[in-house]
Amino acid sequence: MKEDLLREFDPIFRKLTLKQGLMMIRLIDRECGQTPYYILKRYLGGTTAGFWQGVAKLFKGNLKQPYDKFGEDKDLEELVGIWQRGQFDSLYEMIFGKPRPEIYIPERFR
Repeated sequence: MKEDLLREFDPIFRKLTLKQGLMMIRLIDRECGQTPYYILKRYLGGTTAGFWQGVAKLFKGNLKQPYDKFGEDKDLEELVGIWQRGQFDSLYEMIFGKPRPEIYIPERFR
């Protein structure tokens, strides 16, 4: 499964902006209920997890910090709510003046 995930999503993740990458770190914890650091440590080992925590810290990220929908992540939680209510496309168009780009998610991961 790891290889399938990397093959499908690595090209997408490499195109993320810094801000999008930091948001992705937060959303992983929100969706999985586990910090990205814990996931990396469990599946790839402590050394690899420590390396990526160091990289994240260089870019003002923190793989160990839990998602806090009432605190630091409340703005992101509001955006998730807008997405879940089906209002994101109109918000995007209002802000950027053009339709939201298509988001590609491989069928077997939906």
